[in-house]
Amino acid sequence: VALLERRAEAREGFDALVAAASGWGAPDPVGAAMSHWRFDDAALLMDDARAWLADRDVLLEQMAVAGLSAPDRLHQAYRAYGGGAEAESELEAEREVVDAYVAAAARVNAERSLIERIGLVGGPDPEAQLAQANGHFTAGLLGESHDAIAEAERIVEVASSAGIVRVLSLLLVVVIGVVLVVVLFRRRAYTAGP
Repeated sequence: VALLERRAEAREGFDALVAAASGWGAPDPVGAAMSHWRFDDAALLMDDARAWLADRDVLLEQMAVAGLSAPDRLHQAYRAYGGGAEAESELEAEREVVDAYVAAAARVNAERSLIERIGLVGGPDPEAQLAQANGHFTAGLLGESHDAIAEAERIVEVASSAGIVRVLSLLLVVVIGVVLVVVLFRRRAYTAGP
C-alpha cells in the first residue's frame, strides 16, 4: 500500500515516456524496473531515456533533411538500453555518419568548374557513391556507409587534377596530330617534286 502512490507517479512518467518515444515504446530496462516495483530505479532510467529521446529527435530531423532513413539498430539500441551508454554510443556513431554524409553531399552537389566536370566524365560517379552510402546507412551498415561517403569525397577531390590531366592529354594528342599532318604534307610535297 505504501508503494501505490509511488507506483502511480512512476506510471505517469512511464506513460509520458512512451508518448515521447513516438511509437518506439519503453526500453526493456524501464519495463523490468516497473514490473519489479523498483520505482526509484525506473524514474532514473526514464530520465536517461527521455534525454536520449530528445537527442534522437534532433538526429532524426537531421536524417530527414539529408534524405536518410534511421536504421533499425537505433530503435533496437533504445529498446535494449534505454538512455544507457550503449544507446548513447549508437546515437553518436550514427550522428558521425550523418554529419559526414551531409558534408559530402554539399561538396558533391556544389557548383563545379569546367575542369572538374571534365575530370568526372567517364569516371566513378560521386552521386552513386552517396546513394550507396544512403542504402548502407538504412541497412545499419555504418562502416560501409562511411567508406562510400569517403569515396564520394575522394572522387570530388581528385576531379580537378583528373580534368587537368585529360585536358593536357587532349592537347598533346592534338599537337601530335598537327605535327603528323605537317610531316605528311611536307613529305608529300617533297616526293611530288617541282
